[in-house]
Amino acid sequence: TDPGTSLGEHARASGFRRVFENPPDIGGRYSVLSYFGLVPAALSGVDIGKLLDRAARMLAQCRADRYPAVNCGLVLGTAMGLLNDEGRDKVTILAPATIAAFSLWAEQLLAESTGKEGKGIVPIGSEPIGAPEAYSDDRLFVALRLEGDGEFDAAVERLRTAGHPVITLPMGDAYDLGAEFVRWEFATAVAGAHLGTDPFDEPNVAESKENTKRILEQVEREGSLPDPGAPTVSGDGVSVWAAAGAPADPVDPLAAHVPTAVPGTDYVAFMAYVTPDAENEATLQD
Repeated sequence: TDPGTSLGEHARASGFRRVFENPPDIGGRYSVLSYFGLVPAALSGVDIGKLLDRAARMLAQCRADRYPAVNCGLVLGTAMGLLNDEGRDKVTILAPATIAAFSLWAEQLLAESTGKEGKGIVPIGSEPIGAPEAYSDDRLFVALRLEGDGEFDAAVERLRTAGHPVITLPMGDAYDLGAEFVRWEFATAVAGAHLGTDPFDEPNVAESKENTKRILEQVEREGSLPDPGAPTVSGDGVSVWAAAGAPADPVDPLAAHVPTAVPGTDYVAFMAYVTPDAENEATLQD
């Protein structure tokens, strides 16, 4: 926990064996190699000495005195920044099934660190690899590679052969995730600097927390959520709240709304507030 929290006070009052209080100057999304990541890893049987050794090697490779072309974090961050300038602002993180959860960690890291002030790289994690023709020219693919997953490698190679920009990061084994945590944290800071945003603040996260707190207080006080007002259009089980002047099609409101996205400027995101299990995932993909 963080210093000074009620959780820490409760643990001490209850006589817990050990309270791990994290250094207060580490932002949550950069904390994977702090107590927040290492304590659960140790308890689940991970050799954290081995994990941190890989991390330390990558950190040495990202030092300021390293020649830029072999500074692993600098190279990845610069590539993300420069390709963002060319319109490839969707970074799709691909990983084999055994380490697939890494992509969701990297997704939060990139989104919160670069997305602010009307700028940002849009990270996409945990996405099945589609056929090359399914993607437009707004993608950069970054693939973590482990030996022994030929199907994954073939799918990544099809993207590369089709002309999509693909960065492959080879790993010796799963413990190289320690190195990847460092590489991606460093690269994210570089990409944020390239975009001209502070990769360590989180104004929109704080704003969202305040909005959520305000709504929950209203629910406690009044027993109901705020009234969103009448939808712009409804039909076929879907209601759309859209800007004034948006096209309205009572039969298929999504078909009317989606084309208002301007290529190169806008994108469409489906935010599904459901349990992330295999059944819901399959339904959403269909």
